[in-house]
Amino acid sequence: MLQYPIVAVNDADTKHLFDNRYGTGQSTIDGIIRATNFLLAGSKFVVAGYGWCGRGLASRARGAGAEVIVTEVDPTKALEAGMDGFRVMSMIESRENWPTSSGTVTGNKNVLTKDQL
Repeated sequence: MLQYPIVAVNDADTKHLFDNRYGTGQSTIDGIIRATNFLLAGSKFVVAGYGWCGRGLASRARGAGAEVIVTEVDPTKALEAGMDGFRVMSMIESRENWPTSSGTVTGNKNVLTKDQL
């Protein structure tokens, strides 16, 4: 047993509500821009997954001027993305809309497959 108190930061509501949504979204967009010198304004950007981190990524991409398409398999999260003002469709449908780039912060390695790219 430890002799001092420990705080499980990842279990805190503020971690999910603020760091995942705002921090991850901002740092992901920042990483894309720094690595590619890509201009988001006027582009079509697909966000795969609308969990806490996906919400942040979609919000930051829209804030940078991109037209954001959200792909989500969970019907409740897909409805939420639509209610938040994003276009929602399947990954295959999003490919047919000629997006400029895509991003996912789901942690699921099968979100984007070779066939979809």
